[in-house]
Amino acid sequence: MAQTTTGTGTGAGAGLPRGFRSAEQGWPELHRIPHPPRRLPLLGDVLGADRRSPLQDSMRYARALGPVYRRRVFGKEFVFVWGARHAADLADESRFAKHVGLGVANLRPVAGDGLFTAYNHEPNWQLAHDVLAPGFSREAMAGYHVMMLDVAARLTGHWDRELAAGRTVDVPGDMTKLTLETIARTGFGHDFGSFERSRPHPFVTAMVGTLTYAQRLNTVPAPLAPYLLRAASRRNAADIDHLNRTVDELVRARRAGGGGGQGDLLDRMLETTHPETGERLSPQNVRRQVITFLVAGHETTSGALSFALHYLAQHPRIAERARAEVDRVWGDTASPGYEQVAKLRYVRRVLDESLRLWPTAPAFAREARHDTVLA
Repeated sequence: MAQTTTGTGTGAGAGLPRGFRSAEQGWPELHRIPHPPRRLPLLGDVLGADRRSPLQDSMRYARALGPVYRRRVFGKEFVFVWGARHAADLADESRFAKHVGLGVANLRPVAGDGLFTAYNHEPNWQLAHDVLAPGFSREAMAGYHVMMLDVAARLTGHWDRELAAGRTVDVPGDMTKLTLETIARTGFGHDFGSFERSRPHPFVTAMVGTLTYAQRLNTVPAPLAPYLLRAASRRNAADIDHLNRTVDELVRARRAGGGGGQGDLLDRMLETTHPETGERLSPQNVRRQVITFLVAGHETTSGALSFALHYLAQHPRIAERARAEVDRVWGDTASPGYEQVAKLRYVRRVLDESLRLWPTAPAFAREARHDTVLA
């Protein structure tokens, strides 16, 4: 939850991006919520903060200040809530709604009103949700299974070749290749050829550039950003242009091939109408949704897999139990079926515990629908 107090004009939400409803409606008194000591005028709670480890900073403050505290940075006031009990409160959809925080709002030049970055009042969120939700049903996931196996085989083949050559592998980098190829193949019928490249695909480079720029915007005062980040802003514009061109080429290739018949997410975006209104996604929104899925759909997953493999490498007995389960459930099967993967209960627990220990999406922003009390 965030309040922005800087800006021009009048009213609680003066100078804010459209959609910051909490601040537009005004905040209650915050003086009873603790904040770190040594707050500085204009700069806020920056003394002792480490830009390289913001999550660790947040956890350290929570341990010192309690489960609800606030931080101010360059005129922006953030209220942090932690702990399972309070998080359950915030997950109550009758009392709280999704909030597009500043970090996510900084990605709107990239993804616009895509599913991840859309404001609650934007109609394309509901339209895209209703059109695309069937693409994540059990039946749809089973349909993607063969393509997922093919990408996994390319990963293991790459590792076998590197082992035979006596070379080490970059596991996080390979997880990025794995998940990008998986979402590209299953969602959009596209092959980036990641495992045949010695360097990251230009799409990945541009994606990392836009994410880095969005994060940097949070570390400088908004009025100074055009001056301090002038060169970075130009690079960001070029990165966004590359993402747009890549997706536009992907869509053109599908249309040139006659479209339809794949049964994937891109087919749904291009061909499916809303079951009640008959609306279709606009070409611009199709582009935004494809970018959203390619970026958000693979980046966090690759991080989760990387941490899981890291922990397995640190705990060989756990790794042995996971390997034994795979041998027992799959047996001599060359290509496991969808149902066999679902039976890997211990492997699933390894993934869940890795996410608990080091979540790749460690926080989410919420806004109250009306006056309410936490816990």
